[in-house]
Amino acid sequence: MATFSAITSSNAVTITDVDAVEKILDNYCLVGASAEIINEDQLTFYGYGWLTVSKYTDREAGEVSEDHGHADLLAELAPYIAEGEMLDLQMIGHEKLRFPLSAVRYTVKDDIVRHHSLDQKGEEVEPNDNTLVEAL
Repeated sequence: MATFSAITSSNAVTITDVDAVEKILDNYCLVGASAEIINEDQLTFYGYGWLTVSKYTDREAGEVSEDHGHADLLAELAPYIAEGEMLDLQMIGHEKLRFPLSAVRYTVKDDIVRHHSLDQKGEEVEPNDNTLVEAL
C-alpha cells in the first residue's frame, strides 16, 4: 500500500484581535498541520501533513462535527485579518510521487474565502502572456 505524503504551509498575516483568533482556533480540531500566532500578532499555518479541519462539538470529549471544515474556519478568521493583507494557505501531497499530485489553496482577503485546486479547468494563455504571473 502506498503512503500519501503531504505538507501544509501559509504566509504569516497580521491579525487585529489575538484573543478572538485564539478562541476561534480553540473551537477547531486541526490534524496534519498547526495554526500558530507568531511575532505577537501574526497567524500562520504549517505542518508535515495535509491539514484537515473539524469543529469541536464537545472539546472535552474530543467529539467533532464533519460538517465544518476549512472554509468555515477561514470564514471565522477572515474578519480578524488586517486590512489589505491576504492569507494564502496551501497544501500539496503525493502518493509515491505518482501523477496526479494533490493540491489545494485557500486565499482569504477582504473577508472573502476562495478555494483553488489543480482540478479546475485551466485558462488558455498565449506565449509571453504574463497575466497569470502578475495575478499572483
